[in-house]
Amino acid sequence: MQVKLIKTGGLAGKKMSASQEWKFSDDEWNELIEAIEKKETTAKRVPDAFHYALQKGNEEEIKVDIGSIPSKYEGFFKKLFEDLKVEKR
Repeated sequence: MQVKLIKTGGLAGKKMSASQEWKFSDDEWNELIEAIEKKETTAKRVPDAFHYALQKGNEEEIKVDIGSIPSKYEGFFKKLFEDLKVEKR
């Protein structure tokens, strides 16, 4: 499956993304999303903070907390972070 990491925010406000083909089973994908899906809070949003989302194929983006990545998926995310590029408008 094609998985895309999307990074937005920061002072420059540029949207960055990276995609990678990955052989997740549906169970592994669901386990990953359950572990890192960002829970909505009532906390004040910081305007220059980075925000992250994952997208599987053409499905809807899922906001994620990258501080919650399980260790077994760190290599996958390392590659995505290395490949982040600014999206052309």
